Amino acid sequence: MTNKKKVYTADFKAEAIKMIEVHGITKTSSDLGVSPISLRSWAKKDKSIDPSNNDSDLLKEMKRLQKENLYLKKINEVLKKSTAIFAQGEFPPFK
Repeated sequence: MTNKKKVYTADFKAEAIKMIEVHGITKTSSDLGVSPISLRSWAKKDKSIDPSNNDSDLLKEMKRLQKENLYLKKINEVLKKSTAIFAQGEFPPFK
């Protein structure tokens, strides 16, 4: 068996780079059947996008979501405590 190297056209590479901008390297790689390493090298040669930019955007979004998750957990704890207090009936009924 011989291993033939696949040759991609310039148009294919340009479309792949556009897809990277929208979907990211991992999804584009699986959709097109091209290795992520090839996609990164094409993007570096193109220089119109930064392939690591998607990763930094994801990291920023992850940090934002972690902060939001922590905030919501704190609110949830306060609500649980207040529900427990009201359920015990420690407060006199309102008139």
